[in-house]
Amino acid sequence: MRAYLLFPLVVPLTASIACAAPPPEFEAPTQLLPDLGAPSPWDELPEPDRGPAPPQDDTTDPGTSAGGSDTATTTGEGRPVDLGGLRLTEVLADPEGKDGDPWSPEIIEVLNVGDEALPIADLIILARGWPRLSTDELGLADEHLGPGERLVLYRYADLEAAPWTGVFYEPGILEVHFETAAGLRNGDGAVLLIGPGEEAVDALIYGGDPPASHDFDGAWEGVPAGEPVSGFSWCRTQPFLDSDSAEDWALCVPSPGELEPEPDSTTGDSTTGDGTGGTTDGTTGEPPGEATLVITEVLSNAPGPSSQERELEYVEILNLGPDDVDLAGWSIADSEDIDAPGRDPLLYREGSSGCSPESCLAVGERALIVGGAFIGPTGGAMVFETDDSNLADGGLTAHEPVVLRDADETIASTYRAWPDAFAEPYPVDIELPAHRLTPEADDEPAQWELAEASPGVP
Repeated sequence: MRAYLLFPLVVPLTASIACAAPPPEFEAPTQLLPDLGAPSPWDELPEPDRGPAPPQDDTTDPGTSAGGSDTATTTGEGRPVDLGGLRLTEVLADPEGKDGDPWSPEIIEVLNVGDEALPIADLIILARGWPRLSTDELGLADEHLGPGERLVLYRYADLEAAPWTGVFYEPGILEVHFETAAGLRNGDGAVLLIGPGEEAVDALIYGGDPPASHDFDGAWEGVPAGEPVSGFSWCRTQPFLDSDSAEDWALCVPSPGELEPEPDSTTGDSTTGDGTGGTTDGTTGEPPGEATLVITEVLSNAPGPSSQERELEYVEILNLGPDDVDLAGWSIADSEDIDAPGRDPLLYREGSSGCSPESCLAVGERALIVGGAFIGPTGGAMVFETDDSNLADGGLTAHEPVVLRDADETIASTYRAWPDAFAEPYPVDIELPAHRLTPEADDEPAQWELAEASPGVP
């Protein structure tokens, strides 16, 4: 059973709450919004009694609380509540589509990794671009997060974009849908959880150094994480570990509210907790490791008129191992410049190589990278497409390089990144793809030849 608590939530935000019937179900065309009518993994479990918030007394400490008053939540012994068990686990700052539209809300997810329920009355969400949000303003002043429970915030640009606003309860998940025209920064941003006494509880800094207003001592160490890629979230790779640095984060397919395996009581690793070291989905619990991916075949001058080349152009890649690799967050461009104008994210289209998630490419398997208009053969390979109809900047040309970057924006493999862009083999007059002679060969002219097309075929 799910319970809905709906209320108008606008900026300036209001704490007034009104009960209403559940919102009508709707069919979301993307995976960014949970289907409110679909079964949840929690539905097979008895709905727990959330019970009252942990015991508190009226002891107060001077200072600014989340609600803007001069009190802070304290324990029964007069100590401020320690919110150190809260972790930012996912931030979707640049959803695919217009930020804040009905099917592309911005998202921030928080997880309680501790072993005690935490009252969140004095929690502040301080995110660059968003207004400073208190749990009181969000209608959560009387709420608490139990161990393993999540708070997920969805930001919509206006009331017309929001399918509904208010608080939505589901076992293990506490959702808030709200609207404000102010959106998260895509290029350089900061998301912080602030607890009683204005102490930073957790942080994600991405794209550049934060301004003084979002720069809390000890909240972040080292360089920021990279810029977001449209359609991908920043996800914490190990929710139960926290170095307050970019090492904790990686780009991922958005998955707000999805359950994480329980931590192993002896190692702190994310496992089933049965001592086997395995996870609930049968994998090892480790994120996909390092692998060597190489560009093996490129068709940049496809047969037929140039106006139709984008329908047949492709880039083939091969995973040489030693590990499977998730291609979510990878990108392709026709220049080694990290700011290349035609740089495109790789978006899963179809196929499987036998590993998980769906965007995972297993060792020894091939994938094709194509434009959205591609209609050519795939040879049974996995297929990833760009976010428009073309490959790179308006399509590939005979002399341009092809540059594959991983989720950390490091160049993984290239084709034609040569001092002489017009060196042979040069497919300008020959409508054949270029093949790397051996997968391990360096990207040098002598290591490529023009031959018949064999996309996805060893």
